[in-house]
Amino acid sequence: MAHNHPGESAYSREQWQAIHPMFRYIYIDRGYSLKMALKVLELINNFKATVARGNRTRAKSIAGTFPHLPDYIAGLAVGVIPRSLSFKRFQDHFELLLSLDKYIIGFFDSRTLRLAQQNNGTVQDANDTQLKEAEQKLAIDGRWCRALSLCQEISIIPQKKKDIIDFDSFPDEINTNKAMKQEGIKKMKEITTGILKTTLFTKLEAYEKQSTPNDLPALWSICRVLGGLSFQLGYSKDSENELMRLFLEALRESFAQITKGPNTEMSRVLERLRNIPSKDLKDAARIGCLCSARALTSMLKPHDPVVLEAWTDYYQHYDKSTLRKDVFLNHYGRAYEEAKAKHQNTKRKADAERALPVLINYCYVAHYICHDRALAYRLSSEPWDLTSAALSGEKPPKAWSIEVQGMTEAAKIQALVCYIKHEDKLKTREELKVDKIHKYNLASRQSRRRYRRAVLQDRQMNQVPGYLPPYDPETQAQIGLQELVDKLILSPNLDFQLLATQLQDLLATLLDNKTQTMDNLRVAVWQLHSSNDADCQLLAAGLYDQLASITSACSQDVNSVLQSVKSLFKKANDSPLNEIELSNLETFLEKETKTRQSQGEDFRDSAKDLRRLVVVFDACVDLDQFISY
Repeated sequence: MAHNHPGESAYSREQWQAIHPMFRYIYIDRGYSLKMALKVLELINNFKATVARGNRTRAKSIAGTFPHLPDYIAGLAVGVIPRSLSFKRFQDHFELLLSLDKYIIGFFDSRTLRLAQQNNGTVQDANDTQLKEAEQKLAIDGRWCRALSLCQEISIIPQKKKDIIDFDSFPDEINTNKAMKQEGIKKMKEITTGILKTTLFTKLEAYEKQSTPNDLPALWSICRVLGGLSFQLGYSKDSENELMRLFLEALRESFAQITKGPNTEMSRVLERLRNIPSKDLKDAARIGCLCSARALTSMLKPHDPVVLEAWTDYYQHYDKSTLRKDVFLNHYGRAYEEAKAKHQNTKRKADAERALPVLINYCYVAHYICHDRALAYRLSSEPWDLTSAALSGEKPPKAWSIEVQGMTEAAKIQALVCYIKHEDKLKTREELKVDKIHKYNLASRQSRRRYRRAVLQDRQMNQVPGYLPPYDPETQAQIGLQELVDKLILSPNLDFQLLATQLQDLLATLLDNKTQTMDNLRVAVWQLHSSNDADCQLLAAGLYDQLASITSACSQDVNSVLQSVKSLFKKANDSPLNEIELSNLETFLEKETKTRQSQGEDFRDSAKDLRRLVVVFDACVDLDQFISY
């Protein structure tokens, strides 16, 4: 890249020569404005040149419809290395961009006109029409939310192929590891594609009045997930986006039935995607995601939930560098407060169901993108309180609903935040271990003692001296665990004092996981597992996996403390505990370790059984030959 001296371009001569055919195609061959040409090159090629200040009077055949970016998005810096694209790929992306732009802008312009025409009649008629359309649109939004959730759960299935496929039942001629691996991949392709066809591709329908550009963020998210799923299933490079193409083709056939109205332009968008080679489809989906976000921004407010959802997906999976996270969170907070206020004013169920996805996405952004764990945990308690209260007094859900999704996501985020707090403690200690290499000369006994004092001081800063959290009050009282810890704390031996803080930390972690994580996860799992709906069962399988992971981590923590106890007391000359007290402590820790190991295995088995159940009843393939029970 050239040095950016005054009066000198930020790009090299070679980079300008590479971009020249694309610029000529837009500006001269197609006759678009200079503004439009520059915006297209920025979106597709990541190329942003300085604009000379002069009087340019060239007529615009199409006005540039790209908006100024929202305040939570930083603009592309001049001089960023441009993307290298073939001219054919650039043309495909350019046509897709134009169709998307025309669809989104045209749709909202026609809706404004339609509402104006309605208001020429009675106000009551207009309000009734809008209310009816809003309720119908909410049902469509629910289908897209369900489709994305289902797609994400199905994408986990290839990682669990050993739970689904019985490799021992393969024919005798398949007797090498390579042959068994290839046969397993083949079977997983059949299973996963069959489930997608029966549960996803055939259930997304287009509607003349209810389908809108607001569905685009979910559409591009599904494309992204399917692209990753194709890679997991081992598709060749030439067909690595085959599942995405199947999905888009099913959607194209559905939209092709619409013969009038603004949604006819969406058929053209899908036709553009149909003409793009499979190897370029993943990149086209990324461009489509970005262009949709830009175009939606031009027609809606920056804090509109649809605009925020579009930018969320793009910046989580494609480019986090230019997102102003604090401002983005503020906009999401405003969007949720407005949605909640509207529900409080109208008391309509539709408004409550519309506010819940905004809250779910707000939690998601706080946790996964902005990493504000305190905010994520606080927010996740709201959808949990709303949805668990609504579902707890009822029978298991008959089908997927936005309440079911809200309960699942809230339980997941609460569990993740609680577990990450525990991981942070471990990271802090690991950092302290690294620091000891530089700060302490551990060759001497005095230095090692100074290091252990630093560790003890670090732990005591986050603990109430001598306080033992009431994880299992009955057992703790029975073995006199509080008295044991007091003896360890009062011991003059620094190692026993460190062990006391370990026990305090351990019980605090177990208590947090029990009250803030495991209880809520179990409630959600019970509701979903008891349902006969395949979507709910797949969600339950994902929660079982999370329960198994957290339980396994806790088991490792307990076992680590147990090994410390055995090692320390084995070499101790002056033990603060007698033999009975030591035996009680070891028995308590061994029992906790075994209990968690057993629970983890049970959770993994439950997840395995549910996925097998879904595969058997939903996949359009004969599974009896390679699934054993």
